[in-house]
Amino acid sequence: MDNSKVEQSSKKLADLLAAKQPLFDRTIAGLEDLTQNKEIITKFEAEIDLKFQHLTEEVLKLKCDYHSGEEIYAALMKLMEMQNNLVLTKYLRLEEDASLDGVLNGCVEFAKSLNLTKTIFRLREFKAKEMLVKNPPREVMKLLGYDDMQELLKNEKLEEIYGALRFAEGDEWLDEFNAQYKDLEPEDFTRGEIEVIKMPLRWAPLTKKFIEKKKHNITHLKELGVILVLETEDENLRHGIVLKALPLIVHYFYEVHLYSAFFKLKSKNLKGCQFGRMLAETILASPQVNLDLNTDAEVESGDVDWRVVQRYFGKLNDLKKHPEVFEPHLQPEDLHWDKTETVLADRIPELKIWEESDYVAKIFDGLPVSLNFMDLTLSYANKDSYGEHLFYHFRESLWNEIFARYMGRENLEEQLLAKLDNAIVDPNKLEVDSED
Repeated sequence: MDNSKVEQSSKKLADLLAAKQPLFDRTIAGLEDLTQNKEIITKFEAEIDLKFQHLTEEVLKLKCDYHSGEEIYAALMKLMEMQNNLVLTKYLRLEEDASLDGVLNGCVEFAKSLNLTKTIFRLREFKAKEMLVKNPPREVMKLLGYDDMQELLKNEKLEEIYGALRFAEGDEWLDEFNAQYKDLEPEDFTRGEIEVIKMPLRWAPLTKKFIEKKKHNITHLKELGVILVLETEDENLRHGIVLKALPLIVHYFYEVHLYSAFFKLKSKNLKGCQFGRMLAETILASPQVNLDLNTDAEVESGDVDWRVVQRYFGKLNDLKKHPEVFEPHLQPEDLHWDKTETVLADRIPELKIWEESDYVAKIFDGLPVSLNFMDLTLSYANKDSYGEHLFYHFRESLWNEIFARYMGRENLEEQLLAKLDNAIVDPNKLEVDSED
């Protein structure tokens, strides 16, 4: 392989990622040494270019060489507008002037109709309540007019209370409450189902600032396995709300499922307070699986995001033929993972054009124009002008895809089996009760 081509491809990917140098080049060199394959990066970079060209020419009817990034972005935003209205009228069966609340209800019901619900590993209800009793949320109680904690728990949905904590209570209270996660043990978790809950408008005084800051009204609780759609009267969200809310609900579904699988795995790897410390850290950050890449290259000290593991193993067609990789602690269904656009395209064929483009972009004016569906839908809904447009999700997808391309099943299996404290081949079965 011509070293100049490798260097050129590496530079293009580094530019797309805005990656620090020389760390990125050393990372790629380390992955090449590990896999003994120097063709991956050139083929992958060419694939990205080809996919960007194909979509812009075949769908947008524009040629990259003759149109600016601003022109291509404008065309993408027009396409988003068409698709938003199409989904609203054809698939949600609503009028274009439907109320914001009506559209949110339609999105929730459509998401539920996708039959995404799966068993997860979640905090037991009695333990979640016990944590609140030990540290009563005063602002939540004040808003709802409660003086007695037991009355609050008796009359209100636990998931809504937990959802409101981050909005209502101050930093000092949250620090004290979050400290309780460090004391949790695997026995405090049980099987459950992912739920999508619409928080009523009465919570709006607490959620208003969150919605204004995030520019969306969807959030989730990893430990309880809940996706929350915050009811709001903020008409600023009305623009593009269908292509904002639906993908976010699906995205958070798989996010919750992803973390559940991680908690489930670690429930056997770690004991007592070790599990609790891991849980506390993970609630606020992304879990890392330590993979010793056996190379002197600086590959983030060998830490590979759990999403990379999910992304690779979750899309294997023959995953069920290889249950030994994660059993007895994880089964194939725990690792099943789909991209948001793929899930939606199964029901909305017009969205199929975004499949396998989540890691695709091209640099114009020093910034990427992303073909990542989440970036595009949020940019459209937020009315982001060119130069302020989003490409965060694209960069995350590209980085994860690079690792997945290099590692391959053989390397991932070997490293995971060897490095996850060897607990992954522990003969003991994971036993959890379904009853609280």
